[in-house]
Amino acid sequence: MASSSEESTVDSKEDVSIDVDLEMPPTKEKPRIRSKKESWEQLPEGHRGIQIRELWDFYMPQQQWLEQQRWRCEVCHRSCTCNDCLEMMDEGERILNFFGWPEKSNHETCFCCGESAPGRFEGRNLYEVAAEMIIPSCEELQVSYVEKLRRGDGNFDGVKADTFVSHWWGEEFPKFIRALTTFAKIRCANLPWTFCAKKREHEGWAFWICAFANNQYAIEHALGDFSLGQSPRSAVMTSAFATALASVDDVVALLDDQAKIYTRIWCCFELFSVMRLVPQRHGKQLEIFIVDESGVVSSGCGNVRAMDKLIGKVKTREAEASNAADKDMIESAMLADGTTHEELDETLQYLAKGGLKAFRGRRCVEIYTVASMGLLAISLFVAGFYKEYIVHEDLSRAPPKHVRVKAEEFAN
Repeated sequence: MASSSEESTVDSKEDVSIDVDLEMPPTKEKPRIRSKKESWEQLPEGHRGIQIRELWDFYMPQQQWLEQQRWRCEVCHRSCTCNDCLEMMDEGERILNFFGWPEKSNHETCFCCGESAPGRFEGRNLYEVAAEMIIPSCEELQVSYVEKLRRGDGNFDGVKADTFVSHWWGEEFPKFIRALTTFAKIRCANLPWTFCAKKREHEGWAFWICAFANNQYAIEHALGDFSLGQSPRSAVMTSAFATALASVDDVVALLDDQAKIYTRIWCCFELFSVMRLVPQRHGKQLEIFIVDESGVVSSGCGNVRAMDKLIGKVKTREAEASNAADKDMIESAMLADGTTHEELDETLQYLAKGGLKAFRGRRCVEIYTVASMGLLAISLFVAGFYKEYIVHEDLSRAPPKHVRVKAEEFAN
């Protein structure tokens, strides 16, 4: 991933007079970063969707790097690159000690943030993907990845996002991609009662994902606008997140195995927006799907019991942000609306309980179906056995014809 530079050297062994042009080539000026208004007018937030096929095109060239397991600090969420950890990874030794550090490492603090914190082995996350893949690829144009993508394919109108993705950047990117793909397949499945509807390929399902939709060179464009002295509640509605939520059909929340998503204040804000702001401002209700690699767990598919257990421990009041001002803005907006953190917790618990209820209902239907099929099979077997053996055996025991005739004459 590191960029390489070439140096030209001159090896002169003889005293030869050479005319050398010492003038440096002109440096290419970076393009001017457009204002938020200019950027959004050219490509609105609602049309900054990225399709499943485009996500996989982004993923596959760097698959090995993305899936390579590294020890990751739970404070800064960066992977350790010290020689001890890298050597252990090469040797496949992934044993952690009591404190969560690699067993054979010679350090007890993270090389990235200097904190003494536990960690675990994981693939690359979105913090690293943004730093190593998204931002470098957009450096020349100084735009978002989606804007760069649309300039390449000539689709300047963009792609309307079907689903808003709520997630935290510490999620392993390989799991992130697979979970979204699973969700798209489920949403595009041909259900029995939709056989007349036009089939849609899941590769074309489009998601609004902040890392790809927002300009990482002008991240302030994604935040609320306080320039006109607006209240926190009004200002937060001008953020990229709120604007995108107003244009999608549903929301998918990616639940990691530690429920870290709702320890991040922006994820809590997205939930708050779906609950209160979008219905009040735009008059529509958005359905929230909680998903992981195993399926749509809020609909009763996949690892539902784990989701219920994780959500039960969530306390959105303890959520943090990389920028303290973001947390103040969001909590001020919630306070102005009269929404409490306890209400957010109750909403999450309601979704989890709904998933558990759907799971139990699905399980009852499955048990009933299997039992019905079993009873049907037994009935068919008994009917066949009766016809094949009992009836034939009765016929074989019937008296000869001349005996039956004499019996009938005697009876008369």
